[in-house]
Amino acid sequence: MRDGGPFVLHAELSNLRKKWERIIVLAEIPAITRHDLRRTAITRALLAGVAPPVVQRLAGHKDIKTTMDHYFEVEKEELRRGRLIAKVG
Repeated sequence: MRDGGPFVLHAELSNLRKKWERIIVLAEIPAITRHDLRRTAITRALLAGVAPPVVQRLAGHKDIKTTMDHYFEVEKEELRRGRLIAKVG
């Protein structure tokens, strides 16, 4: 066990980046970043109905305005599309 306990990640950012790039190649998926996954998680949390202040804290945003300005627009678009689909169906 290394200093800091069993759950402390001891890796340099460059090593993480190389490992991530290798995963993308092996998975044969379009290049995505770890930040893309973060944005997806935040957006999906809002779409699932998680309260914006909770999402703000999970995202580590100091100001809820950041959460709402950057992610809530996606939710509005999703709702709009849902209404359009309901009208067509």
